[in-house]
Amino acid sequence: ETMSSITLSILRARLERLLDDLAHDIWTATVLEDAIRTALESYSNACPCAKETYIVTPGAGREIALDELTDLMSVSRVWWPYDSLSTTWPPNRVRGFELYFDDNRPILFLTDLAGAEPASGDEIRIWYTVPRQISELDEAAATTIPSHHIQLLQMGASGYAAMFAASNLLTERDAEALRKWAYARMADFRLSLDQLRGAEVRMRGEPYGRGWQLDKWDENTSRP
Repeated sequence: ETMSSITLSILRARLERLLDDLAHDIWTATVLEDAIRTALESYSNACPCAKETYIVTPGAGREIALDELTDLMSVSRVWWPYDSLSTTWPPNRVRGFELYFDDNRPILFLTDLAGAEPASGDEIRIWYTVPRQISELDEAAATTIPSHHIQLLQMGASGYAAMFAASNLLTERDAEALRKWAYARMADFRLSLDQLRGAEVRMRGEPYGRGWQLDKWDENTSRP
């Protein structure tokens, strides 16, 4: 995917034009920033940023601290035993694992290992997700949103901005009109996020293929 080069300043300027409020009569820069942040959080939950790395275990055992994975949301795949200098195939996929947080510290628990467990200094390869970012927002250095999703984020941010401002308008008529506009934008935004979630699920696959299919003479002795 090609990541967008958009920044907070550019996105905020686009919202000002879209909302026809270049003079900030209704929406301050802070309110628009809050709207962008809220839309980004919703977008990240539907379409987080996928990453891959390998770590060196800080100690022995099945419970592995993932302190170096900043802003970790989830873990989708784990390979162990793993050697970053070799090309062993098929890889040693851990079929059972859990991610939990102990006082905000992410811990990876390998639940489906037969006897053996990682030793101190072992390498483990991990696929994981983190929130998306927009350059300049909350000190982010770069934007991690695909270029073709920027309009979707802009739509969500405009809807949130309209919702935030509706309660501050002087007349109920103006407030109701703005709420109706906001609800329509938010409905489209949420529908698009639901479609993104579905696409993310369909795109996920096994990292090394599905393997042979069983026929009626085979017995499935593999663990789920």
